[in-house]
Amino acid sequence: ELIQNNFMDLIVPEDQGIPFDQLQFISSEMPVIAFDFRVLNLLNETRVIQWIMRGMYDSNDRIWEYQAVGQDITEQKEAAITLRQSEARYRAVVEDQTDLICRFLPDGTLTFANEAYCRHFGKTRKDLLGKSFLPLIPGADLPIALSHLDSLTPDNPTVTYEYRIVNHDGKSIWQQ
Repeated sequence: ELIQNNFMDLIVPEDQGIPFDQLQFISSEMPVIAFDFRVLNLLNETRVIQWIMRGMYDSNDRIWEYQAVGQDITEQKEAAITLRQSEARYRAVVEDQTDLICRFLPDGTLTFANEAYCRHFGKTRKDLLGKSFLPLIPGADLPIALSHLDSLTPDNPTVTYEYRIVNHDGKSIWQQ
């Protein structure tokens, strides 16, 4: 059935220009390109096909043939969309929290801080990320905080403790 039909008839109308737009980028210097577009299969379902196209050239650098290999990547595209939506929901939950949420490296360098954390310390993410929070802990409390952090392991991934910290106003406050 496919042999008797023009392949362009299978491409979703909005995507029909994609193959021709992409073929202009094939050259003897860059003979292989990859792109994808949507097609309707024989069951009238929309599928996403990724194509690897190779231009075949003669000795005068004239194209004489295109070779194409297509792979159905619909499930991967759908999984990527689902993952992005899940990440967006997670970010919204974390950002909407009134609790201070942060991630940091073993040396205390912040890699993430939610909006509540930023507001609490009167700083922007740019001011906080890439810098250690450990200098905010008064000297006498620092060894205690470090011992709790050192106690974290894959088998013991959480710890709760209270410590003092110097806030953005220079006041010493307690945190858990």
